Amino acid sequence: MATVTLRNISKRFDHLDVIKGVDLEIEDRSFVVFVGPSGCGKSTLLRLIAGLSDPTEGAVSRAGSVAWLEQHGAPAVGETAADTLGVAGPLAVLARVLSGEG
Repeated sequence: MATVTLRNISKRFDHLDVIKGVDLEIEDRSFVVFVGPSGCGKSTLLRLIAGLSDPTEGAVSRAGSVAWLEQHGAPAVGETAADTLGVAGPLAVLARVLSGEG
């Protein structure tokens, strides 16, 4: 079982606040995606969650192990996160099953 909790997390590089006052709880077996423009702090937040970087302020607690996948390069035009991870087909089947269509 893995649960990650961030409480009032901030990360500062010199005088630049990259992450400010983030509270987040990620439950066991959750699938979480952070989306945003280049330079908004996505990778910094992932590094904090994974324990690869320490927060300037706040606390990160992890129960269990944490895995993450970082995307390298730009996705193809029209490609979704599911396409990038190679799970678009299985997710579509699961969605049909869950909705009673498949």
